[in-house]
Amino acid sequence: MVFASDNGHCCYYNSQRTGRPGDVSVTGQKVDNIHIPFTSKEFGDVFDGNNGMSGSKSSNFEGGTRVPLIFRWPEKIRHGRTQRLVANYDFMATMAEMLGTSAGEGKDGVSYWPLLAGREEDFREHDYVVYASTRGPALVTKDGWKLRSCITDGYRFGQFGAFWEEIEGQVLFELYDLKNDYREEHDLAAQYPEKTRQLRALLMKECDGNVVHGTTQSHFVFYGYDYRNAIRESEAKA
Repeated sequence: MVFASDNGHCCYYNSQRTGRPGDVSVTGQKVDNIHIPFTSKEFGDVFDGNNGMSGSKSSNFEGGTRVPLIFRWPEKIRHGRTQRLVANYDFMATMAEMLGTSAGEGKDGVSYWPLLAGREEDFREHDYVVYASTRGPALVTKDGWKLRSCITDGYRFGQFGAFWEEIEGQVLFELYDLKNDYREEHDLAAQYPEKTRQLRALLMKECDGNVVHGTTQSHFVFYGYDYRNAIRESEAKA
């Protein structure tokens, strides 16, 4: 038995249950995923679905990306837990090794079957993983460092993407030490500029130099779709 999720927390309360829209805090602030992330305490999630983390589905805060991952296979997988870095795209490689076959060549996923089988010394962990969001990509290292990018509202997605040299002034980068800052409350980018530059270079490499490759809007960019303008028009009509 395997239990997991395809995204982090999403709060489906309606305004009748919280007394206000789910993206508006008790102090009247609205989630923008730039400076104001979703938090259970501030936005009325009585079940604390992201366990105190910042962010929810579609954001690149940890609350929007971390998911449960539970395996049960009596006599094959022993009881325990781990904090090692894995990603959903490792699932195919893991199942392949479990079944004694190959996942094929050229895949990004690595098998975490050694962890499940009690052979942690054989596990080849990712140095880092990269994932997308509506605001931009983020990178998390196995040491717990996280670089979060954030495309601000000053940029409009163009027909062929958002190449770095075109939008440098419209992207914020934040650095977090997740091992000591579970809630992502302390941006360390100014304190550790070299670490920020190092992780930024890795993030840009993984996005092939095109920041929009790390956004959910990349599905629409080629067709000239202005995702954020559509949101603003919808809000204006509300």
